[in-house]
Amino acid sequence: MTAFVLTVVTVALGAALVVSWPLLRGARMPHAPWLAAAGIPVIVAGVWFALREAPPGPTPSLGPGLATPRPGVDDGEAWIRRARGFAESGRFADAAASYAEAARRLPPSASILAERADTLAMAQGRRFEGEPDRLIAEALALDPRHVKSLALSGTSAYTRGEFAIAARQWRALLAVLPAGGEMAREVAERLADAERRARPGR
Repeated sequence: MTAFVLTVVTVALGAALVVSWPLLRGARMPHAPWLAAAGIPVIVAGVWFALREAPPGPTPSLGPGLATPRPGVDDGEAWIRRARGFAESGRFADAAASYAEAARRLPPSASILAERADTLAMAQGRRFEGEPDRLIAEALALDPRHVKSLALSGTSAYTRGEFAIAARQWRALLAVLPAGGEMAREVAERLADAERRARPGR
């Protein structure tokens, strides 16, 4: 509050000296030009002091889901929310790292493994070789009927040209999906394509 008052007084004094220049000149005061000229640096000093003493603005937010979780009982879930926020913003490597942090804090989960594999593959230019494939296999070992893991496994095999394996994984996926749904129709189309490509002499 004191800084604010000093700033106002400083700026007001400088302004008064500048504005009063015509009056001082009319009164034929010998030092009028010097007094008026002194007002300019006083104003500048006041503005500088105001900017220097101004409170800092709010810290920019990283956006929903991106803030670093604080330690606590729900720390693992917080890392999952952070990973989802990164994935939504296209920061797939950061998302994969956040899923890894969540996996270290939560019980083994096919869902976390599959999400981590998916974001890692996206970070690698939609390539599943290496760690993504390993994570998908680990997820299916935990839950052989896990929807996303089966879908990713089929996609990975298809991109490698292993169409018979892709067809097998998508066939297993189709068996656990609700019949007649949009996803089931999409999987059926992909399955038919993989089966056609897997036939000898196609």
